[in-house]
Amino acid sequence: MRFQRSFAFGFLFVALLFTEGCSVSIKGLRTDPAFTYAALHEGRMAVGGVISSSGKVSRRDQTRYERIVAREMAEKRPGLKVSGSADLRRRLGKAKYTKLLAEYEELGGLSHKHIGVLSKKIKRTDYLVFAVIEGDRTEYDRSETSSSYEHGVYTPGGVTTTATRTVEVEIRVYDLALQRNVWIGTIKKRTTNSRRFIRENSLVALAKAVTNNRAKTYSFPKAPSLAKALAGVFSAFADHMPKHPRA
Repeated sequence: MRFQRSFAFGFLFVALLFTEGCSVSIKGLRTDPAFTYAALHEGRMAVGGVISSSGKVSRRDQTRYERIVAREMAEKRPGLKVSGSADLRRRLGKAKYTKLLAEYEELGGLSHKHIGVLSKKIKRTDYLVFAVIEGDRTEYDRSETSSSYEHGVYTPGGVTTTATRTVEVEIRVYDLALQRNVWIGTIKKRTTNSRRFIRENSLVALAKAVTNNRAKTYSFPKAPSLAKALAGVFSAFADHMPKHPRA
């Protein structure tokens, strides 16, 4: 990125605040007619796993992400019972559970054989949720505005730096009684942290402009965490669950 030097005698750029923005979209959404509001709220849901197509998700992180799913579902759907993968791991055993996630990633979903096995082994769960992080990238940018004076109002110029994290997650819900996938969608979430540098009057601004490193002066904010981005994804997931007929 290239910037024209905009320091002028009598002005100094000062960082004032952080702001946050976000956007979300969903594609490929399909819902089985049997996956209704009543069926969902009468049943029990468990997170089968949260994995990444670009690398292994640690057990610690997976547990953290599963809790995020449960938290977001609880906030958006009070009364819905959602648990983590502990029961699934216990019934399958560590080795078979690890193999299940590896094959899920390879096949892009559960095979009919796996669904059949899981429906017999897991008795207190009606729905299994699997999430695959298919994309995770962070981008940085700077933009600059000039000072203006219009209608008696002075608006100082400044520089805005941003850090934007974009995650894309495919989520599937499996009905263990029907032994099939009843919900699928890919959710894309963009979360941005920004830092605003406002230009203020200062007699020492010229000296500051000369002595300060420009990259330090206009430093980027810290990028949103993956956990925060995933919270937005799972919140959107909860929003797109079957709704009450009168909603």
